[in-house]
Amino acid sequence: MNVLPFSVPKLGLTIDSRAVGLARIARARSLCRGMALQSYDTREVPSGAVVVSHADPNIKDAAVVVSQVRSLVGARAAGVGPSAVSLTVHGLCARIALFEFERFPEKHPEREAIVSWRFQKDFQAPIANARLAYRVFATPAENGKQSVRVLAGLIQLPIIEQYESVCEEAGLIPTSLGLSFFRIFDLCRLMIAGHAANAEEVFFVYFEDDSFSFFALHRSVPVFVRVKNLRETPEGPGQSGAAAVANEVRATLQFYDDRIRRQPWRGGEAARPVFVFNGSVALGEPFGGPAAILEIGTAASLGIHEISLAPEGILRSRLISAHAPVSGKGLIALSGVLAA
Repeated sequence: MNVLPFSVPKLGLTIDSRAVGLARIARARSLCRGMALQSYDTREVPSGAVVVSHADPNIKDAAVVVSQVRSLVGARAAGVGPSAVSLTVHGLCARIALFEFERFPEKHPEREAIVSWRFQKDFQAPIANARLAYRVFATPAENGKQSVRVLAGLIQLPIIEQYESVCEEAGLIPTSLGLSFFRIFDLCRLMIAGHAANAEEVFFVYFEDDSFSFFALHRSVPVFVRVKNLRETPEGPGQSGAAAVANEVRATLQFYDDRIRRQPWRGGEAARPVFVFNGSVALGEPFGGPAAILEIGTAASLGIHEISLAPEGILRSRLISAHAPVSGKGLIALSGVLAA
């Protein structure tokens, strides 16, 4: 979502319930040289200062959040006037849906109108004071028929205005605002396609700040999406947070096989790749290591194998250099600059 006509930003800011993070890039004059991540800094946010929601105001203590953002800006841009920034907010700030249409308009206003209508019709979501973000995917033709799938997010304007106000009070001009859910998916799609060029069925799991997003892709087109708030997931007796997350992922895969695929995976079929990007959820060992999301036996029974997407590899796929290791949270902040 473009907010204001302004210069292309070199700063990317992310705000969620745990921290604010600021990434700064240097754009090369030569296109073939790409860009470089100069720095990434973060500040913790006190509990309760930001409560991510698609229905209610998110910023509960604006003064505290502004102070933390201002400290990041001051640490990197002391004495500099207002700077353009691309703001990335948590995916749970929006209501997310995957719609299918037999026909989809070409013109942007008509597209927004029909997607907004679907949100209102399917979810009774208020649309009069909201903004849309969406991605369009044309499905491969089968039996002479072709449809369009639209991955969409609806975010209420009062929520947007809260985040924009924080930026402005901290000396930043938010020239664009996007959802982490979309921006990380866009950033990882190139690597997913490169690693699974011949796979008809691919999964992508994205963890961020007590939530996870699950994408099922068939021939590179989303056919099922689930966004889950892990704060709403009760842990069983003696069950760790990692075990609770594993149960949610396993249940999501089983639901997909039962309701969308409509048949369980069979032993003779090729194993299905699950690409995992961990933005901030602490699960112990790094993904792809000894503590992958699912145990080896469980993963095998579901016909999947996990592939960890490291920030460094994602940056290389986009011709972006970094002088120091990049965290998942840093990549989320950086994703806004790349999308601008």
